[in-house]
Amino acid sequence: MSFKITLAMYSYQTLAVWLLTMVWAQLAQTQSAQYPLLPNQREAAPLPHDEDRFMITKTVFFEVNPEDRPNDVAIHENISSTIFPRGVTGGIEFVPGEWGQQHKLTALVRLSSNNEIALNLVSIRNDTRNLFVDSASVPSPSLDSTLALDPALKVDIVVFIKPQTFRLRKTHVSTVNLNIQFFQDIWFETYYLTLSAVNGFITGLQSPRFMVQDINITSHHGPILGNWSLSASASFTTLTNNIYVNLFPTLWSAGPYTTANIFAQSEKGNIDIRMPFEPDKLSLRNGSSIIETRQGSITGTLVHCGETVLKAGNEIDVKLLPYWAFYNREVVMPHNYITTESGDGNTTVEVLPPVYHRYYKMNPLFFAVSRHVQGDVVSGNEYRRMKLVYPGQWGGVATGYAGGGGNVDIRGKDFEEVERNGSVVQVERRPLGSQLWFEADAGSAELVLEPCYEVGCGFPEV
Repeated sequence: MSFKITLAMYSYQTLAVWLLTMVWAQLAQTQSAQYPLLPNQREAAPLPHDEDRFMITKTVFFEVNPEDRPNDVAIHENISSTIFPRGVTGGIEFVPGEWGQQHKLTALVRLSSNNEIALNLVSIRNDTRNLFVDSASVPSPSLDSTLALDPALKVDIVVFIKPQTFRLRKTHVSTVNLNIQFFQDIWFETYYLTLSAVNGFITGLQSPRFMVQDINITSHHGPILGNWSLSASASFTTLTNNIYVNLFPTLWSAGPYTTANIFAQSEKGNIDIRMPFEPDKLSLRNGSSIIETRQGSITGTLVHCGETVLKAGNEIDVKLLPYWAFYNREVVMPHNYITTESGDGNTTVEVLPPVYHRYYKMNPLFFAVSRHVQGDVVSGNEYRRMKLVYPGQWGGVATGYAGGGGNVDIRGKDFEEVERNGSVVQVERRPLGSQLWFEADAGSAELVLEPCYEVGCGFPEV
């Protein structure tokens, strides 16, 4: 079976990844479609590309028993690029398996090259829980003669997951050269998912039946893309590329009160994280969202829980939906925290009216601590602009401060102005439980306090 794919060039990389993934997902529906589970073999085949003319395949079975401790699974790829100067391509793909397959996880490893001798430069080793694909030890004369032919190498590792594979403790994947992809319709549960790629991208098309308690994804030079679940924690880190992910809350054995901490960090890339706001897709959380990029921008739609911290070297453009389970309500009213810091770009933050849980019937915006800072000019962009929008359900004291090269203003309805001078403007809206500080050291900053027409707002409009 063969497919011809023509992809237009789009700036948003996810589209191309998704289209390609859909085709491969179709191929992976049955193990015999693209990757027959044959005995280990070496073959020469008339494949479409000459660089893939020679091939080795090996089938690996993971012995996974939920009752064993630990019941971990690990896949490692570490092939030296000095052996293959033309590069190592391919991917590690997790696809739906068959109900009738004997083992919970079955992996097919396929090596292909334009040079048959080059296949001897790769080692495939495994035991019942680990798979290693790395450089083999080869005598120097053989290595030198092979390198003179400038070989290319492609590595495909396809992991077929039997439906209803539950209660793995840890699933770990690390790769130097390959991409990592999780396909749709995987019925799989692992407490810890750790993914690490040096040069490839990492993408997920996660379905509701793919359950992960803690996700930790790191990509040095490739992007992190796709759909991922949010239960106890989700961490995304990349050095030089972007993070574009959708996070969908899922319930774990701890129920809806699982903490759900989000951490995303990039040195040079942009970060876009989107969470659903539909009522039937919300799940009560107590956690934090910490998102930082030193040189990029932050965009997205985030459910604001106990703490939201956004720090960007460039722009910030987000919507926040307050929805939170409170602690210690009989003792001290807890605060929640919203913090943004932008470097050399505009800041746009819209805080939406909060969602009240049927049990925690409290307004988090009556005791929120907010701090928004627009820093000094870095690259001559003295016309930067900050716009903050808070709903009528917010109540407290708001203070705007203008630094040496900035100016601030507060507008809207249902508040009392208590101070205005050359550098400070301050207003109050009952009740006075929240504190909001915004600062512009360059450019302009504006706070809009919207009116509220609901019973329970500080200044309901008649």
